[in-house]
Amino acid sequence: MIEGFEYKGQWWLPNEPAKAVSGTLKYTHNDGAVLELMGSFEDSREMYKMARPVIILGTSSNGKDISLHGCFLLQVRKSYPGLSTSSYFANMVLVGAHFHKAEDIRFRSINVRFSHFDEWANLSGFKIDHPKEENVVIKYKRPDDIRVGISSNLTIAITTRAKFTLVQKKAGVEQQTIARIETVQGSSIENLHSIIQHLQNFLCLAVREPVYVLNMEGETERSKMTDMDYYPPVGIFYKSPYISEAPESLVGLDMLFTYKDINIDFEVLLRKWFEKADVLKPICGLYFGTLYNPHLYLENRFLSLVQAAEALHDRIYGGRYLPDSEYKARVFTPLVNAFPDVEQDLSESLMDRLRYGNKYSLRTRLSQLLDKSGRIVPQLLGNRKVFIDKVITTRNYLTHYDQKLYKRAAQGQDLVSLTKKLRILLEVCLVTQTGLDANKARALFGKHRRIPAEAFGQIPTEY
Repeated sequence: MIEGFEYKGQWWLPNEPAKAVSGTLKYTHNDGAVLELMGSFEDSREMYKMARPVIILGTSSNGKDISLHGCFLLQVRKSYPGLSTSSYFANMVLVGAHFHKAEDIRFRSINVRFSHFDEWANLSGFKIDHPKEENVVIKYKRPDDIRVGISSNLTIAITTRAKFTLVQKKAGVEQQTIARIETVQGSSIENLHSIIQHLQNFLCLAVREPVYVLNMEGETERSKMTDMDYYPPVGIFYKSPYISEAPESLVGLDMLFTYKDINIDFEVLLRKWFEKADVLKPICGLYFGTLYNPHLYLENRFLSLVQAAEALHDRIYGGRYLPDSEYKARVFTPLVNAFPDVEQDLSESLMDRLRYGNKYSLRTRLSQLLDKSGRIVPQLLGNRKVFIDKVITTRNYLTHYDQKLYKRAAQGQDLVSLTKKLRILLEVCLVTQTGLDANKARALFGKHRRIPAEAFGQIPTEY
């Protein structure tokens, strides 16, 4: 996906293959895919009825079958005399097969290349023998796949592929690490995207940096060669504006944990992570969203992390002072009956507060999160009362901007430090949700070369 492309060819609507129009498809990961047509699919009276998402099929000049899904009309340009032109934006491009309907987009497997994945997995099939400089022998054997059965229909494998180059004075082997998602019965692209995203979140937690999809291709019955059991790969492309052209290089010491750190427990941890996918989804959206959005204001980053901590506690541990039926009978109903005769807006405001009055407060939630996971990094979070008070005061100030709280709320570098401590607490909570042993988690956080400095508001030392 990080590499752009351009295809010239013939394009048509699935139900009107005889009305093909010449045009050019251009794709970059920053801008997505735009199809420029020398003409249009419909006459001028019908053109703007196609503002809804449509499917466009095409064949490139070099013979590739291409499907464009979720297409929107961008612009129609007319010229008198001359030829009208039109352009479409495509949400998804599939290169290698024709899919006439959205429900046809199903894959038996998908191969994904992630940024930082080679360094995280750190698998190597190379062996170098160099007894003398003039006689260097490089041997390569592809490493064995690492396979994890997530469910009866889903397997995730860490696999590798090698690219070979040989010219007169240069020979080379480049190994790439691939995440392969395999299904027994095939799966929709939407479901596979959710699987890929949850795996991406796992890797992001591991490396503590944004992890991007660099390349994605799938195997589908739509591209199967009839005379042999072979499925030519179908490239999958969509807009991804935040991908860096040259992702910062990471080494193991920059990561919270690598595959080597957890290889003994990897199967159990990954399966547990996927078992909790539905529970963790909103927490992951809030937490990882702060990492993937480089332009997020510090105040918004802090508030998102607080919200993530509240959501995590509520979805995993619950949070009611009393059983709902008891709260209604002993607290809610008596207080509602005792409401004074006040205007409706005030009455509704009090009612709303009572409806949520049985839920744990942020103070209680933070305290319990520290009880359950704070022992893994107690020296990093500091005095728990000071930490909790500062988080609550700062959250209340940034939510309501009450001037009475201004002096007690974290500002400037103090807010930076507090935000980083919140991030560490959430990372501990998420890591423990994989089932990783607390002692192993403590060792992983303890050995990281940047986390201690971040927690104390210092600038990490560069190595």
